[in-house]
Amino acid sequence: MSWVIHDNQPGTVFAIYGNRDKSIPPWVVEHLMQNQGLLVSILHKYSLCRFYMRIEILSNCRVDPRVNRVMC
Repeated sequence: MSWVIHDNQPGTVFAIYGNRDKSIPPWVVEHLMQNQGLLVSILHKYSLCRFYMRIEILSNCRVDPRVNRVMC
């Protein structure tokens, strides 16, 4: 299952989700480590069988959906 980012407005919280049996994709971990301004929490919703990752993006950051990257 592909991972999808919802909402592309700076300063908002949006969710990345996928199959609960899949690990968090490497690009997510990499960009979270590189962007100290991101506030992250990972929730496991068993009832929905998905991982949810809440990411708060700073006002000068956005997500490029074409490459699934956080751009600051």
